Amino acid sequence: MSTVFDFFENKNLLNGKGVCLMLFLGFISVTSFAQQKTAKPRKPDPEWVKAMEDPNANYYQAVAAFDAYWKNKVKPIEEDEMFETGGEKEKEEALREKRHHKLKADDPAVIYVYDYKRFQRWKVEMLPFVQADGRIQSMDDRVNDWKIQQVQKRMQKQREDQKKDKEDGDKKEKDFEHKK
Repeated sequence: MSTVFDFFENKNLLNGKGVCLMLFLGFISVTSFAQQKTAKPRKPDPEWVKAMEDPNANYYQAVAAFDAYWKNKVKPIEEDEMFETGGEKEKEEALREKRHHKLKADDPAVIYVYDYKRFQRWKVEMLPFVQADGRIQSMDDRVNDWKIQQVQKRMQKQREDQKKDKEDGDKKEKDFEHKK
């Protein structure tokens, strides 16, 4: 009966036993690594995160929920704060140290860093489409408004062109009368 050491000593890795043994060892190592660390289940997302995906969300309520959530929490570092350092490594490091010196992996500034920045962008992008009651204009309404604006622009250009043509015609007529 051969052992694992005999197998490697013969260097016959492509025979049937060798392939099966290698596959078995690979499977065992993968499954043992997979069972070592179990991820903690993530808490449900805060309302302000859900609001970004909800087409019926109220803008003002989402912003209020965001502000309330982050009221007494350390916020993630924003790009403009990094730009203020002027690219100086010492200042950047000092900012990171000051802001994140005691943060743990389960701190909101770590967990929601991407969502925080995404919300800030969402807030700016949605602002032009916010109705008086906080409702965000639907994409269909935005497209319809755009189409109406395009028609209005074309009509305005036609009126301007007609006015210019009339002025040019009047000028030519005056010039013609002048030459007589």
